[in-house]
Amino acid sequence: MVTNLGKQFVRLTKTLTLAFFRNRQAMFFVLILPLIFMFIFGFLYGGGGERVFTVAFYLDESAEEGGELWQEIINQREGLTYQLVEAREKGEELVRNLEADVFLVREGNSLEAFYHPARLEDNPELQQQVEAVAAEYDRERTGLLDIMAVEKAELEGADGSVSPLEFMFPGLIALGLASSGLFVFAEAFLDYRKKGVLKRMVASPMSKTVFILALMTSRFPPALFSSVVVLLMGYLFFGVTFSINWLAFLLYLVVGLVVMMGFGALITLIARTKESASQVASVFLITMLFFSGIYFPVEFLPVYFQRISVVLPLSYLARGLRFIMGLENLAGSLFILETLGLFAASLAVIILLVNISDWAKEV
Repeated sequence: MVTNLGKQFVRLTKTLTLAFFRNRQAMFFVLILPLIFMFIFGFLYGGGGERVFTVAFYLDESAEEGGELWQEIINQREGLTYQLVEAREKGEELVRNLEADVFLVREGNSLEAFYHPARLEDNPELQQQVEAVAAEYDRERTGLLDIMAVEKAELEGADGSVSPLEFMFPGLIALGLASSGLFVFAEAFLDYRKKGVLKRMVASPMSKTVFILALMTSRFPPALFSSVVVLLMGYLFFGVTFSINWLAFLLYLVVGLVVMMGFGALITLIARTKESASQVASVFLITMLFFSGIYFPVEFLPVYFQRISVVLPLSYLARGLRFIMGLENLAGSLFILETLGLFAASLAVIILLVNISDWAKEV
């Protein structure tokens, strides 16, 4: 009997796994979507080191005194280069054409800064640089002495400082887990019920438990394949490597899949048709993309958005993967508590769905 159930499980797992790989839409969300985000944010974050901004500078005739000091201060600052222009129109044109990052105009005792309005990401940093240059100029001209020196330091993770590029990869792997696991019950289970597959299975010797286990197990190969491809592409295109405990990593992939399947099962309990469950799951996935700290720390978000991340499972999966991949310091007891808590709760929801669902019902 046990041998027969084992054979059923292996055959069914193989069939469901191959069916998943033939599903183009499912493979897009599990494999292609993480790769798209990897290349978009990878080239954004991996620009080869610290950005160097070009400062176009115009000195009015009334402010030519001190021009050499301005140039010296700007050139001494890391991340800034200096370009003197002969007319305001020329400086404005450089910024407008993105040939200069900021245009400074010195007239008398005033300093006017022109930024390109479309550079929403760079302008705050540019503004800080300009204010620092102006403060340094005032300090030099008034002869103020340095009382306290400020040194730049970075917080270190478990394996050295974490760059935005490194931070992103655990989130991409978590995204693959979410895409693979969330729709197992929210779409596949209800789709089989709609087509009458579950009804025919009830009349066959097939065990419900074997079917559910095979359905869940069939999502592990795509999730593992997605994770390996993301890590491989990250190494080939961006030179990113991680010190990974592979046994813990593989076990956490299983846990992550079960957690996301549990939330998919919860959606299935609320939305009883495939169409409605798929729509709810899609909205849930999109919400997690923005508020789970996949591409940047949730601390970058406003406080009211940070509260949303607390109830999103992808937040914990991404953090757990960063912990396993050596990118985040996390108390081992807290990691174990979160992992076991999410895993147990998800299993409970899946068991509840299996027991209360009407397998013979066609919708």
